[in-house]
Amino acid sequence: MVARVARLPRADEKESATLVGEFPGGMGANVASSFATLGGRAALVSSVGDDERGRRCLADLRATGVDVEHVLTIADATFWTIALLDAQGEKSLVEFSTRASAPQWERIDWGVLEGVRVAYTVGAEGRHACRLFAECRRRGVTTALDVETADLRDVLTLRELLAQTDLLFAPAGYARAIAQTQSLPQAARRLLDAGPSVVAITGGDSGCLVADGAGLTEIPGHAVAVVDTTGAGDCFAGAFLYGFVRDWPVEDCAAVANLMAAQSVTAYGCRGRLLGLAQLAALPAAAGLEILR
Repeated sequence: MVARVARLPRADEKESATLVGEFPGGMGANVASSFATLGGRAALVSSVGDDERGRRCLADLRATGVDVEHVLTIADATFWTIALLDAQGEKSLVEFSTRASAPQWERIDWGVLEGVRVAYTVGAEGRHACRLFAECRRRGVTTALDVETADLRDVLTLRELLAQTDLLFAPAGYARAIAQTQSLPQAARRLLDAGPSVVAITGGDSGCLVADGAGLTEIPGHAVAVVDTTGAGDCFAGAFLYGFVRDWPVEDCAAVANLMAAQSVTAYGCRGRLLGLAQLAALPAAAGLEILR
């Protein structure tokens, strides 16, 4: 649920808000939608509640081309969030967690990983994510992880998870916190040392830093009219993974991901403006991206 405010309120302040509307979201769903919109085959393993929000979520994913066979409908409310957006489109989020907030891990048939190129999850899944990545390693599936502030609380589990991660996505602030340094290049190197073979650190309109064994590359961002930054990092991850499973150079993966994320913030909702590959290629900002030609 998206609402606009003149500015994000601080402690003990009150701001008037204008309700914009409700939009489908969820980190995994956003990543899968971004990947599928570009032309990839994506499936989501998660859960929704037995309610109207859950049904709308599933309908939106199907319309995007995401396989929802492994999304369970359970007897609870669908997880939802209030997103407060300021005049610059920056956000503060309030989450209403339910049992339908994540995969029903105890019910997963790990055969779902057969034939999969890459599996994505978030650090908040903790020990469940460790189990997922162990199953991926047994099957030769590439592992991709996204981390947020809350993931920093269980340091031991995060350390174990990073050791099993092939591709790491992290916003700049979180990357600095995890690596305990203000230098993004140094943070990227320390995160590579923790296990991942590729690290992508996102910085919004300032672009991103991508690092692998060959070195570090800074990819510039794009100047766009920002409406809603919610889900931009997820759209980045989905686009990056699309190129990654096609063996694009990581710099090209990051450049296309930057472009996808920049377009996503020009409309309301986590994925209000996702573009297909041909649409991205037609943008003036894509003129230098040979990979899209």
